[in-house]
Amino acid sequence: MHLQPFKLNTSLEALTSTIETDNEIANWFYYLLSESSLENEFGKDSQFSDELKDLRHKILFQNTVKVIVLLFLAIVLFLGKIEHFLAFVPMFILLFVNDTSIRKGIGRLSQRVLSRDFVDNDFENKSLYQIGENYCKKYGVASLVTVQFFTVNFVRLVFVSSVVVFAFAFPLKIQQSYIAIAILFYASKVITGFHFMFNRMK
Repeated sequence: MHLQPFKLNTSLEALTSTIETDNEIANWFYYLLSESSLENEFGKDSQFSDELKDLRHKILFQNTVKVIVLLFLAIVLFLGKIEHFLAFVPMFILLFVNDTSIRKGIGRLSQRVLSRDFVDNDFENKSLYQIGENYCKKYGVASLVTVQFFTVNFVRLVFVSSVVVFAFAFPLKIQQSYIAIAILFYASKVITGFHFMFNRMK
């Protein structure tokens, strides 16, 4: 369940926990961390910069694996047997575990930024939306609400469109249709993890 932007956080630890458990919130904070001017404030040779570089490599590898898995799933969908999808179960478990580890890394670096810019009382009086707006104005990035709005609507559009396509326009066998819809739904979640679209929302 997503933390609503207007809800107060109560503490830095509570906000960090939200980043570590909510994909959309973590995605936006990684987008913020990727802003070069923020990294420059810590220094290119700082521990923060080194950890951010490691995080970038992990995310790049994770996203590459996800794209490869999606391509193989598409091939298996049309050329293989339904049973072949069971071979991907361990891969999805591994991706899930890695995603959890990546969110914790994002949470750890975000906590450093937040603790630098806010005092404890601020987290009791400011909502997640207000904190996001502060960084939006400071670094010229797309706001948290804008990114969340785009992400939710993009995923919803892909899901509804895939249901219509595979139910009416391009019907497949029942099992194939369900799997095709699931693949496209997962693909839409992967796509929203790439930040090149967010720069157009500034």
